[in-house]
Amino acid sequence: MSLFAAAPSDDVETAAADLERWERAGIRMVSVLDEGYPSNLRMIHQRPPVLFLHGSDDPRDAMSVVVVGTRQPTPHGIEQARKLATGFVERDIPVISGLAAGIDSAAPRAALAAGGRTVAVIGTGIDRVYPRENDDLQEEIAARGLVISQFLPGAPPTKVSFPMRNAVMSGYTLATVVVEAAYRSGARMRLPVCALCAGQR
Repeated sequence: MSLFAAAPSDDVETAAADLERWERAGIRMVSVLDEGYPSNLRMIHQRPPVLFLHGSDDPRDAMSVVVVGTRQPTPHGIEQARKLATGFVERDIPVISGLAAGIDSAAPRAALAAGGRTVAVIGTGIDRVYPRENDDLQEEIAARGLVISQFLPGAPPTKVSFPMRNAVMSGYTLATVVVEAAYRSGARMRLPVCALCAGQR
């Protein structure tokens, strides 16, 4: 009996220690029951019960737009993503991305360069970076915008985590723009809200 009695207390202490450690790293946790849970995301069926946030909230995010696409874009696709992101920034519209390679990296970099707000919704734990070459970009977004993850800190990338991330990303925003995505591209899994295809591969 003593072993079973000790387990709940140990679990609570471990969870409390994790929360303190995450808070020291600037990571916040919000549940669907909290006031700080994103308003758009609260309305979708696939909303995660808990989110981890690194960065600052902004009410403008309710009118934000996702810019995503292929991981292997053409120069024309990169230019389209940059122009779209810059145009949204000029209209004070936050730019959202999944922080993958290719279009998902070009759009937020352009938004940041234009002085706009950008949010990254990632498919790993919030303390991890994938792909690794986006380490600097994720750090800058956390400092100037917001990074969101539905996965526990430390969680690695998996085949199922990215489709789950896509649902959260589309639910967080007002619309989705897909730049250069093949018919079977994972980017097209982000379309439940809205999609505008700017060049298909």
